Formats: sequence, C-alpha cells, structure tokens
Amino acid sequence: MAAETTGDVIHLSHALEATQALMLYFDTPVRGLWRDRMNVEGAFIEEPVPASSFYHIVGAALALDRLARATRLQKTLQEDS
Repeated sequence: MAAETTGDVIHLSHALEATQALMLYFDTPVRGLWRDRMNVEGAFIEEPVPASSFYHIVGAALALDRLARATRLQKTLQEDS
C-alpha cells in the first residue's frame, strides 16, 4: 500500500522481499496449508494455525496483485508515450 500511495520504489522492493519470506511459510507437506510461526532458530513450530491467518494471507496477496497490476499498467503507459 505504501508503494501505491507514495510511488517510492523502495516500498516495492520491500513488498517483494516480504513476499519471498512469506513463501517459506507455504512450503509444507500438504499443499494448500501454511505454517504460522517460526522460532528464533528459524525452525517452524509444529502447531495448528489460526484460521484468522488465512484472512491476512489473502489480504496480502490481494494487495500484492493490485500493486503488480498497477505497476504493469504504469509500465505499459510509459512505453506507449
């Protein structure tokens, strides 16, 4: 959202880094599930995850998709100019 609001590319870079970090949480034995917490040693904690996590994951994915679409549109408009 900061990238959309300010247009500052540093926020885009941070969003991409955060997305890469989040992808670690989706590397599970069961496709479609995710992990919720990691300990200080970098290992995931084996526990049931709260259903509310899904709400936040979907919100983040939608924000990233919106940013990607806006970035592509802006690039297309610049190329057409």
